[in-house]
Amino acid sequence: MKKLILPILLALITAFSMTACGQSEKTTSYAQPTQPSITDKSGTGYNVQDDGTLTVASADKKAEEIVVPESFQGKKVTKLAKSAFKMCKAEKITLPESVKSIDDYTFAFCRDLKEIKLPSKIKKIGQNCFAGCSSLKTLKLPKGIKTIDIFAFDGSGLESITIPEAVKTVKSFAFAECEGLREVIFEGKSTEIEEKAFRDSDSVTITAPKGSAALTYAEDNNISCKAKK
Repeated sequence: MKKLILPILLALITAFSMTACGQSEKTTSYAQPTQPSITDKSGTGYNVQDDGTLTVASADKKAEEIVVPESFQGKKVTKLAKSAFKMCKAEKITLPESVKSIDDYTFAFCRDLKEIKLPSKIKKIGQNCFAGCSSLKTLKLPKGIKTIDIFAFDGSGLESITIPEAVKTVKSFAFAECEGLREVIFEGKSTEIEEKAFRDSDSVTITAPKGSAALTYAEDNNISCKAKK
């Protein structure tokens, strides 16, 4: 009996260890930036995509200002990769209109970031995209934004923000722990707000059209609110 039990226990331990390692690896690597294949003089790194366009993979972490060009080596810049600017020291980041998408953690923990203009074609603010950007007081979202993902602005310095009418969903914890957040203006009536989207953002007031889903959410969650005139 003992001879049978020992191999089974060893097999279970090995399987558990492999699973745990895999999960740890996935969690650790999830927010890590990709390695660039080419780099410009400013220290911004890029990867070439299958369609011949460029994705920004990394940037100079110590630069006070970062300007992303519309193209490099004849190739158009269209995407910002996961964690591309994570923990950069820049106070200002300038992006070209050619950028069509940004990823998760793209600007996470850029604690000195004060100014950034998002390209008009952006459709989604990814998970933890601006998390920990404690100096970012306000941000104008493009009219075409459809989703604000989980933890998108978690712990940011936002004081006010307007949610465009096109936004379909503000996901859980999107504006969690934004201690300075005073006003969130919803332009649309049907924007869905998920549970705990404003967790621990205790000073916020939601302003939205009369009869909107945002006002209903605020009332159901004891959040200060007022109908938009």
